[in-house]
Amino acid sequence: MPADRSVLFRLIQHQFAPGEALEYDIDYVSGDGNRLSRIWVDDIPLDLRCRDVDAYNPPGFATTCDIGFWNGESEVGNMFGLYHVRIEFADTTATIHITNPNGTIWSHTTTQLLSPHMVGIETRTGHNGIAHVDYDNFIITSAEPTSPTAAFWHFDESTGNIAHDETANKNDGTINGASWTTDCVSGNCLSFDDISEFVLVNDSNSLDLVNQGTLEAWIKTPGQRDGSIIFKGSNPRTLSEWSYFFGLDISGTRLRAAFSNGANVQDLFSNILLNDNTLHHVAVTWDGSDVKLYIDGNLDASAAQNIFPRTGSEPLQIGFITGQQGDPSLFGFWNGIIDEVRISNVALDPSEFLLNITQPPPIGDVEERLEALENLTASQQGQIDNLMQENEILRNQTESNTARISLLEVALDGLTETVNGILTSLGSFMDQTNEFLFNLPRGLRQQMVCGSLQQANLTGATGFGLSCEITNRGCNCTDL
Repeated sequence: MPADRSVLFRLIQHQFAPGEALEYDIDYVSGDGNRLSRIWVDDIPLDLRCRDVDAYNPPGFATTCDIGFWNGESEVGNMFGLYHVRIEFADTTATIHITNPNGTIWSHTTTQLLSPHMVGIETRTGHNGIAHVDYDNFIITSAEPTSPTAAFWHFDESTGNIAHDETANKNDGTINGASWTTDCVSGNCLSFDDISEFVLVNDSNSLDLVNQGTLEAWIKTPGQRDGSIIFKGSNPRTLSEWSYFFGLDISGTRLRAAFSNGANVQDLFSNILLNDNTLHHVAVTWDGSDVKLYIDGNLDASAAQNIFPRTGSEPLQIGFITGQQGDPSLFGFWNGIIDEVRISNVALDPSEFLLNITQPPPIGDVEERLEALENLTASQQGQIDNLMQENEILRNQTESNTARISLLEVALDGLTETVNGILTSLGSFMDQTNEFLFNLPRGLRQQMVCGSLQQANLTGATGFGLSCEITNRGCNCTDL
Protein backbone atom coordinates (compact mmCIF):
# COMPACT_ATOMS: atom_id res chain seq x y z
CA MET A 1 0.00 0.00 0.00
CA PRO A 2 1.51 3.39 -0.96
CA ALA A 3 1.85 6.32 1.39
CA ASP A 4 -1.11 8.45 2.47
CA ARG A 5 -3.68 5.87 1.46
CA SER A 6 -6.16 4.03 3.63
CA VAL A 7 -8.56 1.20 2.84
CA LEU A 8 -11.55 0.40 5.07
CA PHE A 9 -13.37 -2.94 5.01
CA ARG A 10 -16.58 -3.15 7.04
CA LEU A 11 -18.37 -6.44 7.77
CA ILE A 12 -21.76 -4.78 7.44
CA GLN A 13 -23.23 -7.92 5.88
CA HIS A 14 -23.29 -9.62 9.30
CA GLN A 15 -24.45 -8.18 12.61
CA PHE A 16 -22.88 -10.13 15.45
CA ALA A 17 -25.18 -11.40 18.18
CA PRO A 18 -24.13 -12.15 21.77
CA GLY A 19 -22.47 -15.55 21.92
CA GLU A 20 -20.96 -15.28 18.45
CA ALA A 21 -17.30 -14.71 17.61
CA LEU A 22 -15.36 -13.55 14.57
CA GLU A 23 -11.98 -15.10 13.75
CA TYR A 24 -9.54 -14.28 10.96
CA ASP A 25 -5.82 -14.15 10.15
CA ILE A 26 -3.69 -11.10 9.45
CA ASP A 27 -0.47 -11.73 7.52
CA TYR A 28 1.70 -8.69 8.25
CA VAL A 29 4.19 -9.28 5.43
CA SER A 30 6.22 -6.05 5.42
CA GLY A 31 6.07 -2.33 6.05
CA ASP A 32 7.94 0.87 6.72
CA GLY A 33 7.12 4.28 8.13
CA ASN A 34 3.68 4.91 9.59
CA ARG A 35 1.52 1.88 8.86
CA LEU A 36 -0.99 -0.21 10.77
CA SER A 37 -3.80 -2.72 10.64
CA ARG A 38 -6.66 -1.62 12.86
CA ILE A 39 -9.80 -3.29 14.23
CA TRP A 40 -12.94 -1.28 15.01
CA VAL A 41 -15.82 -2.59 17.11
CA ASP A 42 -19.17 -0.83 17.42
CA ASP A 43 -20.51 2.67 17.77
CA ILE A 44 -19.48 3.67 21.31
CA PRO A 45 -18.14 6.81 23.00
CA LEU A 46 -14.77 7.81 21.53
CA ASP A 47 -12.92 7.56 24.86
CA LEU A 48 -13.81 3.84 25.27
CA ARG A 49 -11.19 2.23 23.05
CA CYS A 50 -8.18 -0.05 23.35
CA ARG A 51 -6.01 3.00 23.93
CA ASP A 52 -6.21 6.79 23.72
CA VAL A 53 -5.66 7.26 20.02
CA ASP A 54 -5.84 10.38 17.97
CA ALA A 55 -8.69 11.59 15.78
CA TYR A 56 -8.16 8.98 13.07
CA ASN A 57 -11.15 6.99 14.30
CA PRO A 58 -13.81 6.83 11.58
CA PRO A 59 -17.33 7.96 12.50
CA GLY A 60 -19.33 5.35 14.35
CA PHE A 61 -16.27 3.38 15.55
CA ALA A 62 -14.35 3.94 18.74
CA THR A 63 -12.66 0.69 19.85
CA THR A 64 -9.42 0.46 17.91
CA CYS A 65 -6.70 -2.14 18.31
CA ASP A 66 -3.63 -1.48 16.17
CA ILE A 67 -1.06 -3.88 14.74
CA GLY A 68 1.88 -1.99 13.29
CA PHE A 69 3.73 1.26 13.93
CA TRP A 70 2.49 4.87 14.03
CA ASN A 71 4.46 7.92 15.18
CA GLY A 72 6.70 5.82 17.41
CA GLU A 73 3.85 3.86 18.98
CA SER A 74 2.91 0.20 18.61
CA GLU A 75 -0.11 -1.00 20.56
CA VAL A 76 -0.42 -4.71 19.85
CA GLY A 77 2.93 -5.26 18.15
CA ASN A 78 5.07 -4.40 15.14
CA MET A 79 6.35 -7.89 14.42
CA PHE A 80 6.11 -9.14 10.85
CA GLY A 81 4.35 -12.48 10.49
CA LEU A 82 0.98 -14.17 10.97
CA TYR A 83 -1.47 -12.80 13.58
CA HIS A 84 -4.71 -14.52 14.56
CA VAL A 85 -7.66 -12.41 15.72
CA ARG A 86 -10.67 -13.60 17.69
CA ILE A 87 -13.43 -11.20 18.76
CA GLU A 88 -16.00 -12.60 21.20
CA PHE A 89 -19.31 -10.73 21.56
CA ALA A 90 -21.54 -10.50 24.63
CA ASP A 91 -24.56 -8.31 25.33
CA THR A 92 -22.63 -5.15 26.21
CA THR A 93 -18.98 -6.17 25.75
CA ALA A 94 -16.61 -7.45 23.10
CA THR A 95 -13.33 -9.18 23.97
CA ILE A 96 -10.54 -9.00 21.40
CA HIS A 97 -7.77 -11.63 21.50
CA ILE A 98 -4.81 -11.18 19.14
CA THR A 99 -2.20 -13.94 18.97
CA ASN A 100 1.16 -12.54 17.87
CA PRO A 101 3.58 -14.41 15.57
CA ASN A 102 5.66 -15.37 18.63
CA GLY A 103 2.64 -17.00 20.33
CA THR A 104 1.95 -14.33 22.96
CA ILE A 105 -1.66 -13.20 23.32
CA TRP A 106 -2.83 -9.59 23.58
CA SER A 107 -6.39 -9.18 24.92
CA HIS A 108 -8.75 -6.29 25.56
CA THR A 109 -12.40 -6.12 26.58
CA THR A 110 -14.36 -3.04 25.56
CA THR A 111 -17.59 -2.14 27.36
CA GLN A 112 -20.80 -0.13 26.87
CA LEU A 113 -21.65 -1.78 23.58
CA LEU A 114 -25.10 -2.38 22.13
CA SER A 115 -25.92 -5.60 20.32
CA PRO A 116 -26.12 -6.56 17.53
CA HIS A 117 -22.50 -5.60 16.92
CA MET A 118 -20.54 -4.54 13.86
CA VAL A 119 -16.85 -4.84 12.99
CA GLY A 120 -14.57 -2.82 10.76
CA ILE A 121 -11.03 -3.57 9.57
CA GLU A 122 -8.66 -0.92 8.24
CA THR A 123 -5.18 -0.95 6.75
CA ARG A 124 -3.71 2.55 7.04
CA THR A 125 -0.46 4.16 5.96
CA GLY A 126 0.75 7.64 6.80
CA HIS A 127 3.39 9.96 5.39
CA ASN A 128 6.20 7.92 3.78
CA GLY A 129 4.51 4.76 5.03
CA ILE A 130 4.14 1.53 3.10
CA ALA A 131 2.52 -1.73 4.17
CA HIS A 132 1.84 -5.20 2.80
CA VAL A 133 -0.95 -6.76 4.84
CA ASP A 134 -3.15 -9.72 3.82
CA TYR A 135 -6.41 -10.85 5.47
CA ASP A 136 -7.70 -14.40 5.22
CA ASN A 137 -9.71 -17.24 6.80
CA PHE A 138 -12.70 -15.24 8.06
CA ILE A 139 -15.07 -17.46 10.04
CA ILE A 140 -17.97 -16.83 12.42
CA THR A 141 -18.22 -19.21 15.35
CA SER A 142 -19.98 -19.52 18.67
CA ALA A 143 -18.02 -17.94 21.49
CA GLU A 144 -16.21 -20.42 23.72
CA PRO A 145 -17.94 -21.02 27.07
CA THR A 146 -16.45 -19.17 30.00
CA SER A 147 -14.63 -21.46 32.40
CA PRO A 148 -15.55 -21.16 36.09
CA THR A 149 -11.90 -21.81 36.99
CA ALA A 150 -10.26 -18.53 37.97
CA ALA A 151 -6.84 -20.06 38.69
CA PHE A 152 -5.33 -23.54 38.85
CA TRP A 153 -1.80 -24.29 40.02
CA HIS A 154 -0.69 -27.92 39.60
CA PHE A 155 2.82 -27.27 41.01
CA ASP A 156 4.20 -29.88 38.59
CA GLU A 157 7.06 -27.77 37.21
CA SER A 158 9.64 -29.54 39.48
CA THR A 159 12.18 -26.77 38.87
CA GLY A 160 12.44 -22.97 38.77
CA ASN A 161 10.65 -20.31 40.78
CA ILE A 162 7.44 -19.87 38.75
CA ALA A 163 4.19 -21.69 39.54
CA HIS A 164 2.17 -21.55 36.34
CA ASP A 165 -1.59 -21.01 36.30
CA GLU A 166 -3.12 -23.31 33.67
CA THR A 167 -6.05 -20.98 32.93
CA ALA A 168 -6.17 -18.20 30.35
CA ASN A 169 -6.11 -15.72 33.26
CA LYS A 170 -2.36 -16.39 33.65
CA ASN A 171 -2.27 -15.90 37.40
CA ASP A 172 1.28 -17.22 37.60
CA GLY A 173 2.92 -17.17 41.01
CA THR A 174 6.47 -16.47 42.15
CA ILE A 175 7.88 -19.16 44.46
CA ASN A 176 9.77 -17.76 47.44
CA GLY A 177 11.88 -20.47 49.09
CA ALA A 178 9.41 -23.36 48.91
CA SER A 179 11.06 -26.54 47.67
CA TRP A 180 9.96 -29.08 45.09
CA THR A 181 9.01 -32.57 46.26
CA THR A 182 7.33 -35.72 44.94
CA ASP A 183 5.53 -36.46 48.23
CA CYS A 184 2.32 -35.32 46.55
CA VAL A 185 -1.08 -36.43 45.40
CA SER A 186 0.07 -36.20 41.77
CA GLY A 187 3.38 -35.48 40.07
CA ASN A 188 5.31 -32.75 41.89
CA CYS A 189 4.26 -30.22 44.51
CA LEU A 190 5.67 -27.67 46.93
CA SER A 191 6.92 -28.18 50.47
CA PHE A 192 6.81 -25.22 52.92
CA ASP A 193 8.94 -24.91 56.06
CA ASP A 194 6.57 -22.76 58.25
CA ILE A 195 9.32 -20.13 58.58
CA SER A 196 9.67 -18.02 55.45
CA GLU A 197 8.41 -19.82 52.34
CA PHE A 198 5.40 -18.91 50.19
CA VAL A 199 4.09 -18.30 46.64
CA LEU A 200 3.09 -14.75 45.65
CA VAL A 201 0.45 -14.12 42.94
CA ASN A 202 -0.21 -10.59 41.71
CA ASP A 203 -3.69 -9.14 42.01
CA SER A 204 -6.15 -9.94 39.23
CA ASN A 205 -9.84 -9.24 38.73
CA SER A 206 -10.31 -12.97 38.18
CA LEU A 207 -9.33 -13.56 41.83
CA ASP A 208 -12.07 -11.28 43.19
CA LEU A 209 -14.73 -13.73 44.39
CA VAL A 210 -17.79 -12.10 45.93
CA ASN A 211 -21.19 -13.76 45.63
CA GLN A 212 -19.93 -17.30 45.15
CA GLY A 213 -16.71 -19.24 44.87
CA THR A 214 -14.68 -22.34 45.71
CA LEU A 215 -11.18 -22.67 47.17
CA GLU A 216 -9.66 -26.16 47.18
CA ALA A 217 -6.28 -27.88 47.53
CA TRP A 218 -4.54 -31.06 48.57
CA ILE A 219 -2.55 -30.62 51.80
CA LYS A 220 -0.40 -32.54 54.25
CA THR A 221 0.70 -31.00 57.56
CA PRO A 222 1.71 -31.91 61.11
CA GLY A 223 0.10 -28.61 62.16
CA GLN A 224 1.18 -24.99 62.67
CA ARG A 225 -0.80 -22.08 64.10
CA ASP A 226 -2.53 -19.93 61.48
CA GLY A 227 -0.97 -21.97 58.68
CA SER A 228 -2.30 -20.41 55.47
CA ILE A 229 -3.18 -22.31 52.31
CA ILE A 230 -4.72 -19.38 50.39
CA PHE A 231 -4.87 -15.76 51.50
CA LYS A 232 -6.06 -12.81 49.38
CA GLY A 233 -4.92 -9.64 51.08
CA SER A 234 -2.02 -7.75 52.56
CA ASN A 235 -2.79 -7.43 56.30
CA PRO A 236 -5.18 -9.78 58.16
CA ARG A 237 -5.31 -7.38 61.13
CA THR A 238 -6.95 -4.70 58.98
CA LEU A 239 -10.33 -5.76 57.63
CA SER A 240 -10.15 -3.33 54.73
CA GLU A 241 -6.92 -4.97 53.48
CA TRP A 242 -7.96 -8.59 52.92
CA SER A 243 -10.80 -10.55 51.30
CA TYR A 244 -10.61 -14.27 52.08
CA PHE A 245 -8.49 -16.74 54.07
CA PHE A 246 -8.35 -20.56 53.83
CA GLY A 247 -6.02 -22.52 56.09
CA LEU A 248 -5.63 -23.74 59.68
CA ASP A 249 -7.01 -22.06 62.78
CA ILE A 250 -4.85 -20.59 65.55
CA SER A 251 -4.40 -24.04 67.13
CA GLY A 252 -2.97 -25.43 63.90
CA THR A 253 -5.37 -28.38 63.97
CA ARG A 254 -8.69 -27.38 62.38
CA LEU A 255 -9.54 -26.09 58.93
CA ARG A 256 -10.69 -22.47 58.87
CA ALA A 257 -12.34 -20.33 56.19
CA ALA A 258 -12.81 -16.59 56.74
CA PHE A 259 -14.28 -13.73 54.70
CA SER A 260 -13.87 -9.99 55.19
CA ASN A 261 -16.19 -7.43 53.62
CA GLY A 262 -14.00 -4.57 54.86
CA ALA A 263 -15.96 -4.04 58.08
CA ASN A 264 -16.86 -7.48 59.44
CA VAL A 265 -15.59 -11.06 59.33
CA GLN A 266 -17.32 -14.44 59.02
CA ASP A 267 -15.46 -17.57 60.17
CA LEU A 268 -16.20 -21.25 59.74
CA PHE A 269 -14.18 -24.02 61.42
CA SER A 270 -14.00 -27.74 60.69
CA ASN A 271 -14.86 -30.46 63.17
CA ILE A 272 -12.19 -32.87 61.91
CA LEU A 273 -8.55 -32.32 62.94
CA LEU A 274 -6.07 -32.11 60.07
CA ASN A 275 -2.68 -32.14 61.83
CA ASP A 276 -2.18 -35.87 61.13
CA ASN A 277 0.56 -35.46 58.48
CA THR A 278 -1.65 -37.24 55.95
CA LEU A 279 -2.72 -36.08 52.50
CA HIS A 280 -6.23 -34.58 52.52
CA HIS A 281 -8.37 -32.78 49.98
CA VAL A 282 -9.88 -29.64 51.54
CA ALA A 283 -12.39 -27.21 50.06
CA VAL A 284 -14.62 -24.30 51.01
CA THR A 285 -17.61 -23.21 48.91
CA TRP A 286 -20.04 -20.31 49.21
CA ASP A 287 -23.09 -19.51 47.06
CA GLY A 288 -24.62 -16.46 48.73
CA SER A 289 -26.77 -18.62 51.00
CA ASP A 290 -24.37 -21.02 52.73
CA VAL A 291 -20.69 -21.48 53.45
CA LYS A 292 -19.52 -25.10 53.50
CA LEU A 293 -16.29 -26.84 54.48
CA TYR A 294 -15.42 -30.19 52.89
CA ILE A 295 -12.70 -32.65 53.87
CA ASP A 296 -11.90 -35.47 51.43
CA GLY A 297 -15.12 -34.72 49.58
CA ASN A 298 -17.35 -35.01 52.64
CA LEU A 299 -19.28 -32.10 54.14
CA ASP A 300 -17.75 -31.33 57.55
CA ALA A 301 -19.24 -27.97 58.56
CA SER A 302 -21.65 -25.37 57.18
CA ALA A 303 -23.26 -22.07 58.13
CA ALA A 304 -25.58 -19.48 56.64
CA GLN A 305 -23.56 -16.88 54.74
CA ASN A 306 -23.83 -13.34 56.07
CA ILE A 307 -20.51 -11.84 54.88
CA PHE A 308 -19.28 -11.65 51.28
CA PRO A 309 -15.56 -11.24 50.41
CA ARG A 310 -14.64 -7.72 49.39
CA THR A 311 -12.93 -6.91 46.10
CA GLY A 312 -9.46 -5.48 46.48
CA SER A 313 -6.13 -4.83 44.81
CA GLU A 314 -4.05 -6.90 47.25
CA PRO A 315 -2.04 -9.91 46.01
CA LEU A 316 -2.93 -13.54 46.62
CA GLN A 317 -0.54 -15.70 48.62
CA ILE A 318 -0.23 -19.46 48.92
CA GLY A 319 1.37 -20.75 52.12
CA PHE A 320 1.60 -17.41 53.94
CA ILE A 321 -0.33 -14.56 55.58
CA THR A 322 1.56 -11.28 55.25
CA GLY A 323 1.44 -8.14 57.30
CA GLN A 324 1.23 -9.62 60.80
CA GLN A 325 2.26 -6.24 62.23
CA GLY A 326 5.98 -7.07 62.14
CA ASP A 327 5.77 -9.86 64.73
CA PRO A 328 7.41 -13.02 63.24
CA SER A 329 5.65 -15.18 65.83
CA LEU A 330 2.34 -14.26 64.22
CA PHE A 331 3.35 -15.02 60.64
CA GLY A 332 0.99 -17.63 59.22
CA PHE A 333 3.47 -19.71 57.22
CA TRP A 334 2.35 -23.14 56.10
CA ASN A 335 4.08 -26.22 57.49
CA GLY A 336 4.01 -29.15 55.06
CA ILE A 337 2.79 -29.96 51.55
CA ILE A 338 0.44 -28.00 49.26
CA ASP A 339 -0.62 -29.44 45.87
CA GLU A 340 -3.25 -28.91 43.15
CA VAL A 341 -4.61 -25.51 44.26
CA ARG A 342 -7.72 -24.41 42.36
CA ILE A 343 -9.87 -21.29 42.69
CA SER A 344 -13.31 -21.22 41.03
CA ASN A 345 -15.73 -18.32 40.69
CA VAL A 346 -18.74 -20.59 41.35
CA ALA A 347 -19.72 -22.84 44.25
CA LEU A 348 -18.73 -26.25 42.96
CA ASP A 349 -20.61 -29.42 43.80
CA PRO A 350 -18.46 -32.02 45.64
CA SER A 351 -18.70 -34.22 42.54
CA GLU A 352 -16.66 -31.53 40.74
CA PHE A 353 -13.83 -31.46 43.31
CA LEU A 354 -10.30 -32.62 42.47
CA LEU A 355 -10.77 -35.91 44.32
CA ASN A 356 -9.74 -38.43 41.68
CA ILE A 357 -6.16 -37.28 41.20
CA THR A 358 -3.81 -40.22 41.71
CA GLN A 359 -0.09 -40.38 42.19
CA PRO A 360 1.65 -42.24 39.35
CA PRO A 361 3.84 -45.15 40.56
CA PRO A 362 7.60 -44.53 40.88
CA ILE A 363 9.70 -45.47 37.86
CA GLY A 364 11.11 -48.50 39.70
CA ASP A 365 7.60 -49.79 40.32
CA VAL A 366 6.75 -49.29 36.67
CA GLU A 367 9.82 -51.28 35.58
CA GLU A 368 8.95 -54.08 38.00
CA ARG A 369 5.36 -54.12 36.71
CA LEU A 370 6.56 -54.22 33.11
CA GLU A 371 8.89 -57.13 33.90
CA ALA A 372 6.07 -58.97 35.68
CA LEU A 373 3.79 -58.27 32.72
CA GLU A 374 6.41 -59.62 30.30
CA ASN A 375 6.80 -62.77 32.43
CA LEU A 376 3.05 -63.18 32.60
CA THR A 377 2.79 -62.69 28.84
CA ALA A 378 5.49 -65.30 28.22
CA SER A 379 3.74 -67.73 30.55
CA GLN A 380 0.43 -67.14 28.86
CA GLN A 381 2.07 -67.59 25.46
CA GLY A 382 3.44 -70.96 26.62
CA GLN A 383 -0.02 -71.98 27.75
CA ILE A 384 -1.42 -70.93 24.38
CA ASP A 385 1.25 -73.00 22.56
CA ASN A 386 0.38 -76.08 24.67
CA LEU A 387 -3.31 -75.61 23.94
CA MET A 388 -2.54 -75.34 20.22
CA GLN A 389 -0.57 -78.62 20.34
CA GLU A 390 -3.35 -80.38 22.23
CA ASN A 391 -5.83 -79.02 19.72
CA GLU A 392 -3.73 -80.41 16.85
CA ILE A 393 -3.61 -83.85 18.48
CA LEU A 394 -7.34 -83.76 19.07
CA ARG A 395 -7.94 -82.69 15.50
CA ASN A 396 -5.83 -85.60 14.20
CA GLN A 397 -7.68 -88.00 16.51
CA THR A 398 -10.97 -86.60 15.30
CA GLU A 399 -9.97 -87.11 11.67
CA SER A 400 -8.93 -90.75 12.44
CA ASN A 401 -12.17 -91.42 14.31
CA THR A 402 -14.14 -89.90 11.46
CA ALA A 403 -12.49 -92.32 9.03
CA ARG A 404 -13.27 -95.26 11.34
CA ILE A 405 -16.87 -94.15 11.66
CA SER A 406 -17.13 -94.00 7.86
CA LEU A 407 -15.84 -97.61 7.57
CA LEU A 408 -18.25 -98.77 10.28
CA GLU A 409 -21.12 -97.08 8.49
CA VAL A 410 -20.21 -98.92 5.23
CA ALA A 411 -19.95 -102.28 7.07
CA LEU A 412 -23.24 -101.61 8.87
CA ASP A 413 -24.94 -100.84 5.57
CA GLY A 414 -23.69 -104.19 4.17
CA LEU A 415 -24.75 -106.10 7.27
CA THR A 416 -28.18 -104.49 7.12
CA GLU A 417 -28.63 -105.59 3.53
CA THR A 418 -27.57 -109.16 4.45
CA VAL A 419 -29.95 -109.34 7.40
CA ASN A 420 -32.79 -107.97 5.28
CA GLY A 421 -32.05 -110.64 2.68
CA ILE A 422 -32.10 -113.39 5.30
CA LEU A 423 -35.37 -112.09 6.73
CA THR A 424 -36.89 -112.00 3.25
CA SER A 425 -35.73 -115.54 2.55
CA LEU A 426 -36.99 -116.73 5.91
CA GLY A 427 -40.37 -115.17 5.27
CA SER A 428 -40.57 -116.89 1.89
CA PHE A 429 -39.56 -120.21 3.48
CA MET A 430 -42.24 -119.84 6.14
CA ASP A 431 -44.86 -119.13 3.53
CA GLN A 432 -43.83 -122.21 1.54
CA THR A 433 -43.80 -124.35 4.68
CA ASN A 434 -47.28 -123.18 5.72
CA GLU A 435 -48.59 -123.92 2.25
CA PHE A 436 -47.05 -127.41 2.34
CA LEU A 437 -48.58 -128.19 5.78
CA PHE A 438 -52.00 -126.91 4.82
CA ASN A 439 -51.99 -129.26 1.81
CA LEU A 440 -51.37 -132.46 3.93
CA PRO A 441 -54.25 -134.92 4.33
CA ARG A 442 -56.79 -133.93 7.01
CA GLY A 443 -56.21 -137.01 9.06
CA LEU A 444 -52.48 -136.39 9.19
CA ARG A 445 -53.04 -132.76 10.12
CA GLN A 446 -55.51 -133.79 12.90
CA GLN A 447 -53.02 -136.31 14.20
CA MET A 448 -50.28 -133.63 14.33
CA VAL A 449 -52.47 -131.09 16.19
CA CYS A 450 -53.95 -133.59 18.67
CA GLY A 451 -50.53 -135.05 19.33
CA SER A 452 -49.18 -131.62 20.12
CA LEU A 453 -52.12 -130.97 22.53
CA GLN A 454 -51.60 -134.20 24.42
CA GLN A 455 -47.82 -133.63 24.58
CA ALA A 456 -48.29 -130.10 25.88
CA ASN A 457 -51.14 -131.13 28.19
CA LEU A 458 -53.47 -128.61 26.55
CA THR A 459 -57.23 -128.95 26.02
CA GLY A 460 -57.49 -127.05 22.75
CA ALA A 461 -55.67 -125.32 19.93
CA THR A 462 -55.90 -124.33 16.26
CA GLY A 463 -53.45 -125.05 13.48
CA PHE A 464 -53.05 -126.34 9.96
CA GLY A 465 -56.60 -125.24 9.16
CA LEU A 466 -58.13 -127.18 12.07
CA SER A 467 -59.62 -126.31 15.47
CA CYS A 468 -59.07 -129.24 17.84
CA GLU A 469 -60.31 -129.93 21.39
CA ILE A 470 -59.55 -132.85 23.74
CA THR A 471 -62.59 -134.24 25.57
CA ASN A 472 -63.54 -137.49 27.36
CA ARG A 473 -64.43 -138.84 23.97
CA GLY A 474 -60.96 -138.12 22.56
CA CYS A 475 -59.55 -135.35 20.29
CA ASN A 476 -62.19 -133.88 18.02
CA CYS A 477 -61.31 -131.41 15.21
CA THR A 478 -63.34 -129.20 12.91
CA ASP A 479 -62.23 -127.39 9.76
CA LEU A 480 -61.58 -123.67 9.92
